Amino acid sequence: MADAVVLVSGGAAVTPFTDPDRASGSGLAAGNTLTALRAHLLERGAAVFTAPARIGDGEVREDAGWQGFADAPVVLPAEMTVNAVGGIDEGGARLAAFLRWLGEEHGFTEVDLVAHSMGGLFSRAAIRHLQGAGPSVHRLLTLGTPWEGSLLGDVLTGEISANDAAGDEGTAQILERSRSYAAENSQGAADQVSRRFLREWNATQVGVLDTITVTAIGAGHSIFFADAFGLPWERALTWDPEVFAVVDDALQARTGGIR
Repeated sequence: MADAVVLVSGGAAVTPFTDPDRASGSGLAAGNTLTALRAHLLERGAAVFTAPARIGDGEVREDAGWQGFADAPVVLPAEMTVNAVGGIDEGGARLAAFLRWLGEEHGFTEVDLVAHSMGGLFSRAAIRHLQGAGPSVHRLLTLGTPWEGSLLGDVLTGEISANDAAGDEGTAQILERSRSYAAENSQGAADQVSRRFLREWNATQVGVLDTITVTAIGAGHSIFFADAFGLPWERALTWDPEVFAVVDDALQARTGGIR
């Protein structure tokens, strides 16, 4: 394992900065996406940090939304805080700034990144932005990251339409709500998780991961879906003990390449 494990949340997430000893004083310690995964890795003895993220530009102090938090222990500047509804490269630049600060503050020379959903794209962009200035990334683990596109992005670009619901009312509602949510919240993120955008963006990333061990864990739903459908949170991707076991194995693996 590297000097530290950094958890990176995905699109539209609000996450406070946490370190191994400090987390939010009330609510979910590391936000609704990363709290359970952080707790698991701390129990395993890892030095775990969460990268700050919010909806829009600015600092992270609290999340007054669904299952949020308050009393963030350390508030980092906006330049180190990912705009979780913004563009991939902009988010990557801010994540890279955070990783440089983390390396300088703690003397880390190498980190592992564990990223959820769009956080995997932010992480890939951050690795490109680092270019040797800051700690090196030893491993990248992505959980449900849309490497080649997503439903939300493809709805916005028209690659998926209401006709693709094939008359299923539930699917039609998901497609329409995806469009409405993106219109209300996205500042570039939704458009950039489409197949159309990522086909070109992936070409700019050629070679970036050549020296990094990559583990891509497949698609799965979030606790927002779990709650909406009355499912236990432990079946959500970043709360699932079975997923944690895969993460543990990947962090301990000595072999390189993509798995």
